[in-house]
Amino acid sequence: MDDNLLGYLLKALEPDAHRQVEDELRDEPATRQRLELVRRALEPLAADRDDIEPPAGLAFRAIARIAEYRCRELPRAPQGAPGRAASSRNWWRRADVAVAASIFLCATLLTLPLVNLVRDRNNRIACENNLRRIGFALRVYSDNHQTASTGAFPNVARPFDDITEEPQPAAAPAPQHTAAGLFIPILVHAGALTENDQVSVLCPATGSTQVCGWTLDRLHRLPPEDFQEHAPEFVPGYAYTLGYREGGQLRGLCRADGTVPIVADRPPVKDSAQLAAHFGNSPNHGGRGQNVLFTDGHVEWHTEHVLNGDDFFINNFYQIAAGFHSRDYVLGSSGSHP
Repeated sequence: MDDNLLGYLLKALEPDAHRQVEDELRDEPATRQRLELVRRALEPLAADRDDIEPPAGLAFRAIARIAEYRCRELPRAPQGAPGRAASSRNWWRRADVAVAASIFLCATLLTLPLVNLVRDRNNRIACENNLRRIGFALRVYSDNHQTASTGAFPNVARPFDDITEEPQPAAAPAPQHTAAGLFIPILVHAGALTENDQVSVLCPATGSTQVCGWTLDRLHRLPPEDFQEHAPEFVPGYAYTLGYREGGQLRGLCRADGTVPIVADRPPVKDSAQLAAHFGNSPNHGGRGQNVLFTDGHVEWHTEHVLNGDDFFINNFYQIAAGFHSRDYVLGSSGSHP
């Protein structure tokens, strides 16, 4: 968030990110305090605020100086040798071309990595902002689902509690009607997420965005085979918590579980059968890492899918399924079953 605060002070954020920071500044006193700290840290730079105009012709003189130096290294024609004047002029032309090519090559070698770095950074920020919007919707849902003073987050093992006339049994529903990607339709159905929130079910770093086109009522009516077919489409860009087992039940996360991962960039594999293959970082960011949203709403970048010694893409038994205790974090892709 401090990077966004810095960009906010320098007026370097995209309009959506700028509005997001303004919203957090309005609603969260802690964010306003961090903004003031960042503002104070920038005060010593005020003396250098004005740009210094380089001397006229500096670039041309620098290139000419390099060309002169390079030409001293080139073989010269013997003095007085007939027919060498044109050759000498040709050497100068070749020297000019060599210098220009060298400068161009150096500029290219320096510029391309910088461009890639800036692009990757912008992609990560776009993903962070999208996850923060998801995190805000999750907090709204949690506020509206208080249980013993503890806010509950959507439990994809019991996704249809809010639309069925009678409570579901204590045991979780059949796996064919559970999927990690149901958390977005649950948020929409509960009113915690609206079109105005501009949440994408695809990671913006992949170059495109997409809103969820599924409703919880429609999914509840789908035959099991159709549900299974479409489950990977619910939230194809992200992974959501599959909860954990406790007392013979599958429980979702709640605030009492503390600050734990709840959403992340999608994993590289979709089910346990694929774990034998290479299992690296999320493909959303080229395998370099993944953004992780925590239950308190903050987002962290992790270059590995391990947190406090726990792999948050698989449970303690190397399965993409619900954890075996409250600290066995598992984030499954859209079609994964608890």
